[in-house]
Amino acid sequence: MNQSPLKVSFAIPEHGWLMVNIETADSTLEFESSDIPNNPLIDLLSAINILLQSKKGEQKTNWSLEPDNYYLTLSRDEDKFSLRIEDDRDEKLTFFGNKLSVIIPFAVEILKFYSAGYSEPHWPTLD
Repeated sequence: MNQSPLKVSFAIPEHGWLMVNIETADSTLEFESSDIPNNPLIDLLSAINILLQSKKGEQKTNWSLEPDNYYLTLSRDEDKFSLRIEDDRDEKLTFFGNKLSVIIPFAVEILKFYSAGYSEPHWPTLD
């Protein structure tokens, strides 16, 4: 199980594109995601909410890179959480930990992002 928490950051969005940076103790993944055909941040927030209300489960979100996709999967088994990011060909990043090290970094960054007040045409607002 990984010891230190994930580091997650979202850059300032520009015209529907968002730079995402996810760091673990031994790897970094950076990619630019589109808000079309879905808003991946809202999907991720929903996935987190569902996982926190259950004891076990898996939630997958789609991050469009146009034309490719990254699939971010969060899993829970009691107090153990994991993150897996992959594309159609291979795994890009995996991370194992607890709620504090896996889930909270995403939740905090989503809160910071939407507190900044970004709006169309740069990124969809919360409804």
